Amino acid sequence: MMMKTQNVIFYVLLAIFFSSCDEIFKSYSDEDGLKAALVQGTNKAVSILSQEDGYFKDQAVKILLPEEAQSAIKVLNTLSHLGIPGVSELGDNITLSMNRAAEAAATKATPIFTSAITNMTFADATNILWGADTAATQYLRTNTSSELIAQFQPEIDPFLDMKLVGTESTNSLWEKFTNINNQAANLPVVGSSLKPLNPSLSEHVTTQAINGLFKKVANEEIAIRTDPLARTSEILRSVFGKLDKE
Repeated sequence: MMMKTQNVIFYVLLAIFFSSCDEIFKSYSDEDGLKAALVQGTNKAVSILSQEDGYFKDQAVKILLPEEAQSAIKVLNTLSHLGIPGVSELGDNITLSMNRAAEAAATKATPIFTSAITNMTFADATNILWGADTAATQYLRTNTSSELIAQFQPEIDPFLDMKLVGTESTNSLWEKFTNINNQAANLPVVGSSLKPLNPSLSEHVTTQAINGLFKKVANEEIAIRTDPLARTSEILRSVFGKLDKE
């Protein structure tokens, strides 16, 4: 009787053990699947944005002039009779040049994302997989934003000094614009309707470029979570197929 009881206990424990192992393996598979999804999503986002017009022709991520500059153009356009023509065209050229600089620097994000994905813990992966539709993107934003800014801005700066549009660089075009703005601000007819402009575009372009990058990554994450056709590998189909059943 004792032997039978021991055998029963043994098989129960064995069943529990293998059941636990299965759950562990399944969880690690989930982790691998999430990392694969993030690698796919970030690589695709970077690939799209680093192409010519990747930023410029996508209204969701296009880098626009700072708000105070947009307001200045509206004011300056009313002063053409005072010898301030072509302000809108100048603004358009600056906008195009800023986006070209962001497109050129976008590939610098790949190793930063890869490092964050590689260092993701089992607990992080589990929480993210079963989290909101952009949980992984938010994780990356939290864990990479500082490094992206630190590495992106030095990469953006040289491109702002390159002649990416016509015969002038982004910074030289911006210097022209700020000079026009500051001179016009001294005109009595203008008064306080014009505000001083930041003489540097570097921080603005960097911030907007990174925000656009995360928007693209979020779009890719949502697609993988919700659209089976976006799961282009077996591991993605296996892991994210579980979400379809929830």
